[in-house]
Amino acid sequence: MDAETLRMITELEKRGYKVIKISKAMEKDMEECEEMDLEGKSKECLGCSCSICLMQIY
Repeated sequence: MDAETLRMITELEKRGYKVIKISKAMEKDMEECEEMDLEGKSKECLGCSCSICLMQIY
């Protein structure tokens, strides 16, 4: 990670934000949730990767 990116992350964290990198598991769960949503179903959050619902595009 370059110095400019680290500086920006530090500045955001000072302002109360948390910056994370989306893991492969989070990507997989997000895609599964979106597919199920299209079918009118809901995925059970228990056992799902954290914060996926916050990252979905509505």
